[in-house]
Amino acid sequence: MIYALNEEHGMVDVSGCAVPPKVGDRIHVLPNHTCVVTNLFDRMYVVNDGKLAGALPVEARGKSI
Repeated sequence: MIYALNEEHGMVDVSGCAVPPKVGDRIHVLPNHTCVVTNLFDRMYVVNDGKLAGALPVEARGKSI
């Protein structure tokens, strides 16, 4: 379980895992939103299984309320 999540940090509780990860194991974390830093770029690149799957334009680039 991920908790205390913010833009750069978060905590991971692995106590409920059937097989907890070991130090050095690689885990995948799917964020619940796209970071606002995306607005600093013209495109967001999508990767699937380690391969480039496409690029999406950042429609809000340079726009703010």
